[in-house]
Amino acid sequence: MKIDIERAFTYVKNDPQVVKKFVIGSCLGIFAALIEVVKLFMPDTQGVKLTPEQTSVLYLMISVVLVLMVLGLVCSLFLTGYFIKNANIRIKNPDSLLPDWKAGYFVTGLKATIAVLFYIIVAVIIALGIPFLFNVLFHSRPVTAIFSIILFIPLFLALIVIINLASISFVVDLKFESFFNFSRMKLIYKENIGQFFLYIVLTLGLSFLVSLASGILTLTVIGIIAIPVLNFYQFLVVSDLLAQLVRTAPHFKEITGQEV
Repeated sequence: MKIDIERAFTYVKNDPQVVKKFVIGSCLGIFAALIEVVKLFMPDTQGVKLTPEQTSVLYLMISVVLVLMVLGLVCSLFLTGYFIKNANIRIKNPDSLLPDWKAGYFVTGLKATIAVLFYIIVAVIIALGIPFLFNVLFHSRPVTAIFSIILFIPLFLALIVIINLASISFVVDLKFESFFNFSRMKLIYKENIGQFFLYIVLTLGLSFLVSLASGILTLTVIGIIAIPVLNFYQFLVVSDLLAQLVRTAPHFKEITGQEV
């Protein structure tokens, strides 16, 4: 079995409540769009001496942006939790409807974010240690710079692979320790490397296209409001691709403990 790309883009239409769930998901992502709207009305401060009134307006808008950023962060955790839950239920049953919205998705999203940050912090520590090590070994800045750059590229690629494997492992059972279940992570790509890298390429490609489309949509206020809808749809597509990756894995039973 292989990943069915068309299915990932079309399965949402089978849910009779898809509009309702889309509206909620899009509203949770609206804060990032509102930040862009507020920025459109911010006074120009480059080379211009602001009047007291303009300064007050600027401070007010900055305060609004900061509040929206906090709200956006909270809502992004809900969206992440929803993405994870949708993938989780679709691993168990590919014909499942989209999950209903629940407050518990915030905790799920928070756990995932904490684990991903842990991997990123470890990678940053390693990345900072590489130049120091080469400098001690070679006592040459040019040599240190060359070798560091050479190692940074595979380190970055490895980080992407590991975070994806860890996230998929977590999605299987929603247990925090599954982020560090390296045995399961190995089973996910064992004899399934082609499908795994297809999943990564599709995910990164879709993210790039959505970012490109979002950049174009920011040219108008109406376009900015459409960005959360596009982002939420991207979430749903990727969550189904993730579920399909697990379901098509040769070691599905060992990964999930269930029959296909």
